[in-house]
Amino acid sequence: MSSFSLYSKFSNVIQRFLYNRMSFIGMYEPLILYAGISYELWAEDKHTLLNYYLIGITLNTILNILLKNIFKQPRPDYNVNKDLAWYNVYGMPSGHTQSVGFSAVYMFYSLQQTYREMVWYVLLISIVTWQRVHENYHTIIQTLVGLVIGCVFAHIVYKKARRDIVKSISPKPDDNNKALP
Repeated sequence: MSSFSLYSKFSNVIQRFLYNRMSFIGMYEPLILYAGISYELWAEDKHTLLNYYLIGITLNTILNILLKNIFKQPRPDYNVNKDLAWYNVYGMPSGHTQSVGFSAVYMFYSLQQTYREMVWYVLLISIVTWQRVHENYHTIIQTLVGLVIGCVFAHIVYKKARRDIVKSISPKPDDNNKALP
């Protein structure tokens, strides 16, 4: 057996291994992020932000279903997707990238992370986008539109949460009082 043949077989094994792992991540990443963010906000004692996240991700999902039924843009390959539920037969916008975009932006804001940490979210978003397009669940445009909608909606939900948190903080009588007894 030649060294090229061995290299070729080894290369195919590695490619299949990576493909299977990336497909798994792409398929289940919204759930993984949902659980991770919920735990992280709970562990950091950011319960109000956690409540807004849970409400926001639910509203984000409802928004996705409504938009799919407004746009009614078909998925790239109907045969691959013919067994989907009634609310999920259309492809525009991608629910996976919309959820991942929402979760990534909300987490970035809530935990006041640096842009360096945001690189991990960009990597995960890229994997989800690749998986959805590669397996013919969505077109590139459908995934990008979902991503933008999710990011914008997360921004809106987070700003509402911050406004309500700041509004609920009331000054104590001795705040700003220069003369203490």
